[in-house]
Amino acid sequence: MRVKNAGKASIAGAELELTWLPAGHLALHLGYGYLRARFDDFLVGTLASGEIRRDGYHLPHTPRHSLNAAASYSIPLPDDGRIRLQAEYAWNDEQFLESSNLPRTFQDAYAVFNASVAWISPDESWKVTAWGKNLGDELTPTPATASWAPPGPTTPRHAPTASPSSGAACNASQRVLLELSRVRLGRRRRGRGGERGGSRRRSRGCGAA
Repeated sequence: MRVKNAGKASIAGAELELTWLPAGHLALHLGYGYLRARFDDFLVGTLASGEIRRDGYHLPHTPRHSLNAAASYSIPLPDDGRIRLQAEYAWNDEQFLESSNLPRTFQDAYAVFNASVAWISPDESWKVTAWGKNLGDELTPTPATASWAPPGPTTPRHAPTASPSSGAACNASQRVLLELSRVRLGRRRRGRGGERGGSRRRSRGCGAA
């Protein structure tokens, strides 16, 4: 992995969050983020022909706009806790995955949708949750922090993969999970759980060579 120190960068942004409780058992959440991040002074190197600079380039993994929304509805059960239904949506604007801002490192805007059903015990000490992660089956980018290796028999089923030069990895695709958790004195203990899923689609720029 190549690491370069930029001389100076300008980052400006704002966030807005709104939570609305229209009914006793219904909660709605909406969030928006704006981010402008560019290099002001970035000398990459020097050649015989002159300096290689990236002044004015976009910082990697900094989408200009981001949006998230969530809805949660609780159904009380007589003397037996409650059921909670929850849906989450997150959208990220287009972005570059490397400071070079080359076309092959460009990531289109993408959206991720999650949903869950949970049973919560009357004293809220136990919770069983069935999750559907990334139901739209989108592969999304994350910064790569390890050397690249081609997928093979020793690669974990949901391990991120990346190209040798992209500087980005792809998150696991669509998954279904079952989680049992216990809460005691503010601590959360996870019990047995499992997941399954697969990878079928690739977003433009995610792990591109």
